[in-house]
Amino acid sequence: MAYWTRTFHNPHSKKFFEVTSDETSLPRLRARISELKKDPEWEDESLYVHQHALDHQCDGQHPAIDIREN
Repeated sequence: MAYWTRTFHNPHSKKFFEVTSDETSLPRLRARISELKKDPEWEDESLYVHQHALDHQCDGQHPAIDIREN
């Protein structure tokens, strides 16, 4: 099974976040991050902008969500 590494940018805070998970659905990923971080703003696409060009798929399993600030 594969997993994804996706990058999000918050233009207000100027911060970037790299999110690794096995979630294939971007809306579901946002909901899971929002729940995990207890921050409903993660579901707002204008506050956490997905950087599609930086996505990459990896081989193996990664069932948990890992969020790293860059």
